[in-house]
Formats: sequence, structure tokens, C-alpha cells
Amino acid sequence: MMNRIRPYIPTVLFMLVILALSVKRVPAELYPFWNVDKLYHVIFYALLGLLWARTLARTRKVERRTFIGPVLLITFVYGASMEVVQYFLPERSASVPDAMADGLGGFIGAVVYERFLWIRRRVY
Repeated sequence: MMNRIRPYIPTVLFMLVILALSVKRVPAELYPFWNVDKLYHVIFYALLGLLWARTLARTRKVERRTFIGPVLLITFVYGASMEVVQYFLPERSASVPDAMADGLGGFIGAVVYERFLWIRRRVY
């Protein structure tokens, strides 16, 4: 039973980190440049996409070239749901460009895993 759950643990923990950061009040000084927060979205969701690609590859739910679509869907839906949560928080705001940056990050993470890490995993 634990062997079936183990590959999901890092991914779910990172999703909880994203959730915690999504509901936290963010000081304005954190974004010294206009729209730099999109870069943060892409970076965090690229890591999430990489983790989901790793998880799906390890559980053998999908094959090499077919996990990019599911990872993109998972990260985009999760990012959009975080934006919906932020809509209801008085100190946060929701935006469609943020959700799009989340999906882009997830796609980048899946492609990085597919191009670089999958090969290493198969060799060793």
C-alpha cells in the first residue's frame, strides 16, 4: 500500500506549499517590477509540473510522450482553482493571466522532465 502512495507524497506536499502561498497575504514590496509575479507562477508551477511528470512516470500511469497533456491539465486546473480561492480572499486578487502562467509553468516542467530527466531515469 505504501509503495503505491509514496510517489505522490512529494507532489502533494508541494501542492500544499502552493496552497499555503496562495492564501497568504503578499506585501507589495515583494513585486518590485510590474507583473514579475507571473515569473513566480511559471517557476512554481514548472516545479509542480516536473513533480507530476515524475509521479506519473513512476506509477506507470502514462507512457513517455503521453504525460505532458495530463500534467498540463492538472497544473492548469490546480492553478485556476487557486485563483478562484484568491478571488474570495480580501487581501488577494484572482487573475486569468496568473492561471495561464500556471499552465505554462506546468507545461515547461513536463517538457523538462520528458526531455532531460526521463532519459537519465531509463539509463540508470
